[in-house]
Amino acid sequence: MTGDDSSTNHNCSTPRRHQEENKPLVHSRRSKEILGTMGRSSSSSSHSLAGEWHSTHSCGSCWYNGTWVISFDSRNSDHQITISEQSGVCCGCCPNLCAKSGSLAHKMDKKGENYWEGRLGGKTISLQVITETELRHLTTDGMCTLTRA
Repeated sequence: MTGDDSSTNHNCSTPRRHQEENKPLVHSRRSKEILGTMGRSSSSSSHSLAGEWHSTHSCGSCWYNGTWVISFDSRNSDHQITISEQSGVCCGCCPNLCAKSGSLAHKMDKKGENYWEGRLGGKTISLQVITETELRHLTTDGMCTLTRA
């Protein structure tokens, strides 16, 4: 083992080696069972994701709660998705002063059934459908769980 282990990240972000594990589950049989009818129709089911979602992320004694809004580019059906942070609080008292909205919003392209991916600030961002009421959102700050607001 060398002194510079680039596969390990010692802050609250998702370590690089774990990002491989966070790739979409869309090709697994179990994922399709979980999604049920949601995995069968692409644009109508994807558009049911549009709207407000509650986001949570925890890392040790620090945690994040926020509200994000999902929208679709109407010209491209469900192939382009935008997720904008409306508000967020870290550790219960520190508001997020630089919300991920406008030019910092998470803009992603569809890469698979119920999976979108993009880049922001040189980092990969993604959205994966887990169930109709739960999503996995990889942000530039780590993995968040989105639930219906």
